[in-house]
Amino acid sequence: MSLISNKCCICMEEPFLPVEFICFPCYSNKKIHCCSFYRICMLCANNYLELDKDIGERDFYKKCIFCPSLCCLHSHNRSNSYKIDFCKIVQDEANHYICPYCNIFTGSQIQIFHHLEKDCECYYIENVNAKRSLFSSLFLLLLQKM
Repeated sequence: MSLISNKCCICMEEPFLPVEFICFPCYSNKKIHCCSFYRICMLCANNYLELDKDIGERDFYKKCIFCPSLCCLHSHNRSNSYKIDFCKIVQDEANHYICPYCNIFTGSQIQIFHHLEKDCECYYIENVNAKRSLFSSLFLLLLQKM
């Protein structure tokens, strides 16, 4: 039996743009942790952690897929919730993928990743809306404390 899974724990498919959760307290940069041997599709991770929703629309906490650890969804974004497994991405030689956000751009996983980071207006809009919502929430909290 292999300890390493080649399937996304959420959709049970081969991970597309594989990521490793780093937002749960069980994560350790220097030790084996819950997600050490598992990768999740970036889109599945965004959906699971509700990163494409405004902060006010998210659940407050989310449980780790493997253990009882909880993370607060209101304090997370794409950059501090997971890290991308570039080693797995470059090992995939297929180049027939479609961008899961705009459904227009096609290419390899690394090309899709660059497209998301630089060109995809749909990915960018969702990211900006989440950031805008964070600033709105923080501003409202400050007003309430005054």
